[in-house]
Amino acid sequence: PLSQHGRIWTLYVDWVKDFGVAETTLSVFRRYLQIEPSAREALIDYLEEIDEPAEAAKQLRLCLNDPHFTSPTGKTTHEMWIRLCALCARHPAETSTLLDVDALIRSGITRFAGEVGKLWCYLASFHARLGRFEMARGVYEQGMDSVMTIRDFSQIYEAYVKFEEALLTNKMGVFEQGGDEDNDDMEKLEHEINFLAARMDFLLEMRPVLLTAVHLRQNPNNCAEWLRRAFLLGKPKAVVDEDARANSGDGDGDGDGDGDGASLSTKLPSVIVLLEALGTVESLSASGRLSKLWLSLAWAFNGAKDTKSCRLTLQTATQVQYKTAEEAASVWCAWAEW
Repeated sequence: PLSQHGRIWTLYVDWVKDFGVAETTLSVFRRYLQIEPSAREALIDYLEEIDEPAEAAKQLRLCLNDPHFTSPTGKTTHEMWIRLCALCARHPAETSTLLDVDALIRSGITRFAGEVGKLWCYLASFHARLGRFEMARGVYEQGMDSVMTIRDFSQIYEAYVKFEEALLTNKMGVFEQGGDEDNDDMEKLEHEINFLAARMDFLLEMRPVLLTAVHLRQNPNNCAEWLRRAFLLGKPKAVVDEDARANSGDGDGDGDGDGDGASLSTKLPSVIVLLEALGTVESLSASGRLSKLWLSLAWAFNGAKDTKSCRLTLQTATQVQYKTAEEAASVWCAWAEW
């Protein structure tokens, strides 16, 4: 009778699974689902055990598309979604014929605010396992340029570094074992290795700059972070001096400014970044000293022997509405001393 099904089916399914005949077990599960739809999660577990990722992904999608589905183990929709994305990333060849995995994971990134770093890594891993290395790089870089938390950024960055390291190690292994190859092929492989090594070095060097971008997405009015970014992307002072001597005969205006320009003795901040910062930061909502951005821009022009731009910057800085009178006074004093 129907009232006894709850006692029989769980024992029956366990008994069939012990026989190790996959086709029979799946047939039993399909009949069981007609009585107990929530058993679909147990079916997914079994499909993963017998290495049937395509069918497991199909069943997971059915769970997610069913608004009335309730996980017997208490899993949330978010956890089920993460499980589906992880399954697709581990088995891209099997699942890509059934699902649009790229669109699926991207919709998860848009839909869920938490653990987006993990989803970006799954998407990149999906493309990498299919041999689409440039697409994987694009996904990693897009993820680093869009995440809002340091945790998500760190997950993506570390996965990106491991990805580049694995490619470099693989190419170096092929190069060491390729003694019988043509000279042209070996030379081409050597160029690829050098290119990958340079890409790896650049990625490691850019980590502080990428971190400042995350902080600025969290708070675009953070003056200290803008200034840090400007100096990270700036030029050494010696290079700027050489450019100025080469492009201009005007050498006057050597002002030292106040303490805000002390770092210019070794490196000049990026004018482009400072201009972007001053166009972004709202003066009355600024976190930190907005005057430092204006003075750093003035000393950057001054260090490049551009006296006219330095004077115009200082003049404009005196017309800005600062949060405190102390900041306004520091700008006027700096202009007077210059």
